[in-house]
Formats: sequence, C-alpha cells, structure tokens
Amino acid sequence: MITIAAVNSKGGVGKTTLTSALAVRAAEDSPRVAMVDMDPQKSLVEWWKRRGKSDNPTIFEGAFTAGDAVEALTLDGWDYCLLDDPPAFLTLLQEMIEAADFTLIPVKASMVDLLATHDAVSLARTANALEYADVPRLALAMPVPCARSRSWLSLSTSVASGGRP
Repeated sequence: MITIAAVNSKGGVGKTTLTSALAVRAAEDSPRVAMVDMDPQKSLVEWWKRRGKSDNPTIFEGAFTAGDAVEALTLDGWDYCLLDDPPAFLTLLQEMIEAADFTLIPVKASMVDLLATHDAVSLARTANALEYADVPRLALAMPVPCARSRSWLSLSTSVASGGRP
C-alpha cells in the first residue's frame, strides 16, 4: 500500500483539498483508495459526504491513530491511503509523517505560510523521513492557478536538501 500524508502546522493551506484531489486521481487507477481524516473539523469527511459517499475513494474511520489506520488498511489490502492532518497538532503531524511513505506539505506563496513549513520539515528530518535510498519522501505542494481550470496543484522540488525552507 502507498501512504501519502498531507501535513502542515498551519491551517488554510490546502491540506484537505490536496488530499481529496489526490484520492480522486488515485481512484482512476485503483479500485481501493482510502482517505483518513485526522482533523477534528472533519472537512474531508464532509467533502466525501457531499460527493455522495463514494466507495472509491472512501473514508476510513475507526482508527485512533494514523499508524493504526495504515496498519488496518494494509491488512485489508487497500492500494492507497491518503492522510489529512489538522493544523497545530504537532504530535499528530509527526505520527502521520512516520506512518507515510511520502509526505506533501501544502504551502501558499506567502512568508507566513512558508515559515509554517518549518515544523513539518523539522519533524520529517527528526523521523529520518526526508528520503529513503536516495529517493525523496518529502515535497512542498504549492497551489498554482491552472489556465484551463480552477484546480490547483504543483509539486516543487524536494526540500530534503536541508536548511530552513
């Protein structure tokens, strides 16, 4: 199973939007895509309900931690697990980074948003989750207006090179 976490200690940077967009895209290729909404606001769950409670992608509930969710979904044979974190919960953010195969940090083009990425990058560095076998496991996701639609997504280069973002 491939597990991707969208994390940032700041709210309003697009974690839920990114998670839902990636889940819809993954569902085009895989019949077993699960989303885990760790945010107490449950915006991802609300999006899923408004979308018609689809079977793929679907919401996985019933796990207390991200690690528990990943373990349960792995044992049940899911192909993708997308984790959405709440802002300001650094312990949960670290747990999600540790449970994920790949971590995306959504960030908008402002100094405040860029500074907020420091928490996630530092936690990833502490968890040795910046790269594995020379393959980056962490990237910034910066929203960029698309000329043909209002969807936003552009992956930047890895921030694994060290230093503060």
